[in-house]
Amino acid sequence: MTLTGERDLKKIDKTAMACLLTRIPYETEIRPEMLRMIGEGENFLFNKGYPGTRIRLHGDVARIECLPGYLEKIITDPGKELIVSGLKKIGFRYISLDLEGYRSGSMDQEIKEL
Repeated sequence: MTLTGERDLKKIDKTAMACLLTRIPYETEIRPEMLRMIGEGENFLFNKGYPGTRIRLHGDVARIECLPGYLEKIITDPGKELIVSGLKKIGFRYISLDLEGYRSGSMDQEIKEL
């Protein structure tokens, strides 16, 4: 600690992350396993070179929302099958890529449509 009370903390190059509950549709009964899967899935994608990518959970479907430029990268990624198998090992049955990409608050869309 310095004399001014500041700590020497390492900075991590990581995008801000909203609560994992925002990845689950409204009126869904939340289970800890769901949050674990989403967190592990997003960390997995981050480590594969897709920071800021979100997984929206719809039952046993992982709907991947990625930042601009990542959509084509994921589709053409030679390791795409490793991404699919890695997410399935986490517990997702189906893996989908949202063609609209990342949209903050996309789970709120069904509320806006009412």
